[in-house]
Amino acid sequence: MTDSLAEKTNVVVVLNRFEEKYVTNPKLLIIYKPFYILTIVSALNGNYDGREEQHRDGKSHFVTKDVHILVVDDDRGHLAMLNTLLTGWGY
Repeated sequence: MTDSLAEKTNVVVVLNRFEEKYVTNPKLLIIYKPFYILTIVSALNGNYDGREEQHRDGKSHFVTKDVHILVVDDDRGHLAMLNTLLTGWGY
């Protein structure tokens, strides 16, 4: 499913480094745990190439237009936290 979706849009996968071997599609952007929220912002803005963690001054903001965000996780706590963050940013 993610492979066909990655043909149409940017798909970001968050995983542990040992899980990288399961990702075979080079179009998927990989963010490794633990990560900073700025990495997500950079990915949504199209400024993240999947190779390095983003450490900046924390002043970056979403500048994406007409973005659609789908968050999938089996941990309700993670989903609640991301919902709070995204809602606070107007998403």
